[in-house]
Amino acid sequence: MDLIDDPDDVTEVSEAAFAGYPPPPPPPHLANRRRGHDHTLVESENGDLFVAQDRTTRPLMDIPRTPRIKTRPLRPPRPPRYWLEKPKGYGFKDGTPLHENLWDRVRLDILILYDLRMWKKLRSDLRDVYVSTVVTIPYFKRVLGLRFAGLYTMLAQLYLIADREPDHSIIDLSLQMLTTPSITAEVLERGNFLTNLMAILYTFLTTRQVGYPSNVNPLATLAFDAGAVTNRRMYHFFLDLKYLFGSDFWT
Repeated sequence: MDLIDDPDDVTEVSEAAFAGYPPPPPPPHLANRRRGHDHTLVESENGDLFVAQDRTTRPLMDIPRTPRIKTRPLRPPRPPRYWLEKPKGYGFKDGTPLHENLWDRVRLDILILYDLRMWKKLRSDLRDVYVSTVVTIPYFKRVLGLRFAGLYTMLAQLYLIADREPDHSIIDLSLQMLTTPSITAEVLERGNFLTNLMAILYTFLTTRQVGYPSNVNPLATLAFDAGAVTNRRMYHFFLDLKYLFGSDFWT
């Protein structure tokens, strides 16, 4: 038997549902009535009445539970040794000036890292200031190249994922750094630039997350589904690799 016989009632119910009202509650069920089974009242020894259960509804035997094996979480595979090797000039040494210590932050680092939060005009003007100062003051070019190498991995993550205006990114300064043999030698020996650049390419193409050489997973595969392979911004890092290998530092 249908609950709604009148077509007008169907229209009203559909309109109410469309307006956001909850549907009407279903008719109450008889909780004490079961299909296909008759309940028999049986008197216990104490004189209480209870419903006798059919034996066919109970299992023949209790099945023992499968014991659970405690498994330890698998540790991610360590990268090969050649990923973890460092140049001789890399690392913290006593007597290193503050502006050459990559583990300490200076004001220049803050300006470089906050480039993403600035507007277009200010980003372009600051980049012009960096380039003009690099051309006129060779010592500042060396310092800027060293600080830039220390922040390169972080800048790569911001450039690939978060930057909405990549054409104005400060990461384009790498062209000024890698076309000078003396600065190239500085960033390779003291900034571990080549290994970090290879780790950026490897980690982003496999996990879509920029990482350091210690984060390299040798068992990872290309992340085609995540869209890392088709990201056009990766071209910048292959271009940096081209300039780095084409530098006169290797001759």
